[in-house]
Amino acid sequence: MSNIVKFARRFLMTEPFFMDGFEYQFVSVEPEDDWAIDITVNVVLPKKGQSYITDRFSYHISTIMETLSDYYGKNIPYNESIYVEGKPVTSKLYISP
Repeated sequence: MSNIVKFARRFLMTEPFFMDGFEYQFVSVEPEDDWAIDITVNVVLPKKGQSYITDRFSYHISTIMETLSDYYGKNIPYNESIYVEGKPVTSKLYISP
């Protein structure tokens, strides 16, 4: 598992990923037992304070992780923690005032 973690850190933490105007910053990649990796992702919104739904973020993260798995040559299971603008997500949906 340590080779996968090292590879994932290099791939994910070197530069942010941009999808549909959102910036995805992988701030932590750690091993989870011997079967997966734990990732912490900070999402920067196109407009500060805008509405969002976390399912969209999870979809984008899964796309990034599929690309990582393709480069590595095998599926890499993961658990995700999502932050928005540096704060932990407390609900799946946020509607701006």
